[in-house]
Amino acid sequence: GYYTVVVAYKNCVEIHKINLLIDKLFIQPNPGDGKIQIKFPDNLNGIIQLQIIDLNGKILKSIDYELNNFKNAFINVESLPAGMYIIQANTNNGLYISKLILN
Repeated sequence: GYYTVVVAYKNCVEIHKINLLIDKLFIQPNPGDGKIQIKFPDNLNGIIQLQIIDLNGKILKSIDYELNNFKNAFINVESLPAGMYIIQANTNNGLYISKLILN
């Protein structure tokens, strides 16, 4: 759904309206290791920014990815240790967030 985020710093205030879409990405295998596939909804087009984030909020991977006709992204995660991560995709339709577990 849509959320309003207010960012205030000193005398500056910004208000952003964000469409937050939780668990709307299809990730397989999940749990996984090695390489994962992320399937995006058919209504998405263009370039998206994919991020893999640990539970401390640290961005471990950031990839600008152009969606193909099949709406799939293949990501190599072999270098990441076992654990839980957040997949975040910033798109023209909103911010998609899903959980990823690596063995």
